[in-house]
Amino acid sequence: LVQKLFASAPFGEAPDFAARFREAVLKTQREAKQETSWTAQNAPFEAALLDAADAMVAERHLIDPLEDVTRAGAVIGLGQAALKTVGRRTPDIYQGTLGWDLSMVDPDNRRPVDFAAEAQLVAHAREADPQSLIRNWTDGAIKARVLLEGLALRQQRPGLFRRGTVREVPVEGGLGRVRAFCLEDGADQLLVALCVRPLAHLGTGAALRFDDSFEIFLAQPIVAGVTGRRLAAGSHDLGAILSGFPVLLAKSGGVAQVC
Repeated sequence: LVQKLFASAPFGEAPDFAARFREAVLKTQREAKQETSWTAQNAPFEAALLDAADAMVAERHLIDPLEDVTRAGAVIGLGQAALKTVGRRTPDIYQGTLGWDLSMVDPDNRRPVDFAAEAQLVAHAREADPQSLIRNWTDGAIKARVLLEGLALRQQRPGLFRRGTVREVPVEGGLGRVRAFCLEDGADQLLVALCVRPLAHLGTGAALRFDDSFEIFLAQPIVAGVTGRRLAAGSHDLGAILSGFPVLLAKSGGVAQVC
């Protein structure tokens, strides 16, 4: 139950969260069929269970010391969003999940989608500068921006995603903490890099901070999505790049190798 609370607790105010948490907890226990079930309900146990659920929601500030774990999870989520858009033949994005989705089991994850709110989130994500997205990461705009960048790349370069092959790009000193790969179709290429173990490298908000360097070699200049940063050919510190924005989606000019 503590894990469920930690994973689903809203970043801001959510007046309906207590009722949603009660429903999810009750469903989980009935389907576990240990102390209660849908066909043989244990009323005293369920009453005690729901009292415990209410108490947990009321005291959820006790999980505040786990904030760094939450932020690390957000950075991993951004990497997953990037991989969802560029690492699959067909991206699978559920309606209502452009921002952070902290839904619990059904029916909680089947609530009506607020399309007006989604449209506002998209507009904000497109207009906000990278540092604002990092600083205000809990509003979900940073995740929406990563998804939008990846989907835009698919639209701009359909041939790359139809015919492209993937290869890992060496990162000197990465030690499994940062990884990079290249999607390529001849001269047309896309470089993707992310931090897979961010907990020890958290900065402020959703930012990353590295005390050591991770060298990556580029054979051709590239342009990073979101930040618009241009990277010349040669060796670069990938840690410094990811400190500017926690996920790198960078495209070539389509005329030569980049990685």
